[in-house]
Amino acid sequence: RVFSPPEAAYFYIAWMLANFLFVIPGSIFTSVFAEGSRWRPGLKGNALDGLFLSIGVLVPGVGATLLAGPWVLAALKPSFAAAAALLDVLAVSSFFVAINALYIAVRRVEKRVRAVLLIYLGATLGALALAWPLMAVAGLAGAGLAFGLAQAAVAAFALLSLFREGAFRRGP
Repeated sequence: RVFSPPEAAYFYIAWMLANFLFVIPGSIFTSVFAEGSRWRPGLKGNALDGLFLSIGVLVPGVGATLLAGPWVLAALKPSFAAAAALLDVLAVSSFFVAINALYIAVRRVEKRVRAVLLIYLGATLGALALAWPLMAVAGLAGAGLAFGLAQAAVAAFALLSLFREGAFRRGP
């Protein structure tokens, strides 16, 4: 299924609004990367602090998006309200984006670029593979579900990898 021009516009506006949430972990973990690069022994603590800060800021942000999103979309243009379900899915997926940003920051400090590339590749290929069948079933929201499920799968891998390597244990 291919989006019609109005559906493409609905996707675009929902994506742009969701990016306000995605920028939160992106910014926080850019700081974690910078601090970890400067002082490697503090990486674990900074990574955990960054995760808690991201979640702490995302919870009210996602809540506000879920509650006010339909009204904001309708205020921009009444027909944009059709993107409310998509915006909800993208907003919730921001928690997975945060976990992936944590993983990427830690791996960048460790100079494990291959792991960073693989996480991006996995998320991209997963979203692309899921998009077509999910859009056929769920329409516009299917595109968001594909993105969210791909981010969730990669986040599960990232968390398992980080736990297995002791990235969350404080100390040496």
